[in-house]
Amino acid sequence: MVDGEKFYMVLGSQESFLAKLDMVQRQMGKQPNDFIPVSYVNVQEESMAAFFFNVFMGMVAVAAFYNIYKGR
Repeated sequence: MVDGEKFYMVLGSQESFLAKLDMVQRQMGKQPNDFIPVSYVNVQEESMAAFFFNVFMGMVAVAAFYNIYKGR
């Protein structure tokens, strides 16, 4: 937005949202270079990154405990 404000929402279908947004902006008489910028974040990708980070940290902890146990 002009004042730098951002809005977040959950979409059921990205394609239908884009089609409706495009249609409404064209009906408003806006040119494509004046369209509202839209970016997407896939929640599954974010959650998978967190999952793999947790798995990696778990493996590091297991390796540390193994080295401590082996040293006794």
